[in-house]
Amino acid sequence: MIFKGTFKKLAILLFFALVSAGGVTCSLAKDIYPLAILIALPLAICIFLIFRFYGQDKRKLAFMFNSMENDDFGFNFTVTKSAPADIMLNNALNRIKELMMKAKLDVVQKEKYYELILSSVGTGVIVINESGSVYQYNNAALKIFDLQILTHIKQLARIEEKLPEALWSIMPGEQQQVTFHNERGEINLSLSASSLEFQGKKLKIVSLSDIGGELDERELESWVRLTRVLTHEIMNSITPIISLSDALLGLYGRREDKISNGLEVINSTGKGLISFVDSYRKFTRIPTPEKTLFYVNHLLERVSSLSAIKPEIRLASDEIIIYADENLISQVILNIIKNAGEATAHLGNAARIKVDVLLNPEEHVIIEISDNGGGIDPEIAENIFVPFFTTKEGGSGIGLSISRQIMKLHNGSLAMRTGKAADQDGMTTTFILTFK
Repeated sequence: MIFKGTFKKLAILLFFALVSAGGVTCSLAKDIYPLAILIALPLAICIFLIFRFYGQDKRKLAFMFNSMENDDFGFNFTVTKSAPADIMLNNALNRIKELMMKAKLDVVQKEKYYELILSSVGTGVIVINESGSVYQYNNAALKIFDLQILTHIKQLARIEEKLPEALWSIMPGEQQQVTFHNERGEINLSLSASSLEFQGKKLKIVSLSDIGGELDERELESWVRLTRVLTHEIMNSITPIISLSDALLGLYGRREDKISNGLEVINSTGKGLISFVDSYRKFTRIPTPEKTLFYVNHLLERVSSLSAIKPEIRLASDEIIIYADENLISQVILNIIKNAGEATAHLGNAARIKVDVLLNPEEHVIIEISDNGGGIDPEIAENIFVPFFTTKEGGSGIGLSISRQIMKLHNGSLAMRTGKAADQDGMTTTFILTFK
């Protein structure tokens, strides 16, 4: 029905063309050339109009498809002051344009929807093609590598040389673990991959999970279980010895001979060992946090009043609040400041200890405690949170382990980095408390 009017026009023009052609033939037969020319002119016009009407609709279709191919949907075919057949055709073409616009809008909305889901996922996702170019990524992936943009996996070589090879070599269905270091410390990643073909391109989807917290938690649980077993066995073995030595000393009396002296040594050593073991029980018996809301500046004022060392305190805002056990968090900060004081004791008046409080982009409260004590040797830094590891003479090696465990109980984290700070002289050590 769309082209009915057009066909009618063509039929009329064709009729006049045939009539004109007949007149031309008759005129030529009578050798009346002027009259033949006069009749041939309408014939030529009719033929021209036939091709014009026939090509007009084709040009409309070609124009519409070219515009849509170039994502130009601003055109609109007129539906007034035209022949009925043209109005019907133009309405149909406009309707096709509207349907195509709706389909394109639906696709764009779905893409934004999927991008929003991808961005909200905590697991990092990187999509790469066969040449290693990054086809897509989410915010979690950028956060893991501390990047603003990622266009090719070769960029990751600046962070760790083995990272590009790890992403390139992992095959669909495989899982790998890779470790690298940055300003936040050691990062442990679990990689897994899958593949797909999209728009004729073979793509590989690599998911990246930071399992450092999980590994730390498992390691901490292992140390807690080990400590409980050891303290239990030691206490079970030492307690009878102390009781027997006490009983023998009571029966034998305290004399100045080898037997009495030996019993006293056994007794005092046993009691010292029990006191030693009892101090390690604190590592496995941290009380459940009693959380309340409180201002961080009030917490730091309290810590400063309790500490012999007065650090320089800087807050992004006096209105920063955290939800935690104030007593336990005070214990963590006091322990770190005490360690910082010991690390900077040799500097005298040049010693600098700072406490900075800020909010990260995720609105998590960050407390950074830094000192200019010269940094920590990498080999020592790797074990600094290991229970019972210490470089201090007479130290127990559980202070930082307990501090990290307290932060875990608050669904937070405690990390350490060492390096050169722009506003401090020499190498610095910074402990980072993150409250999520």
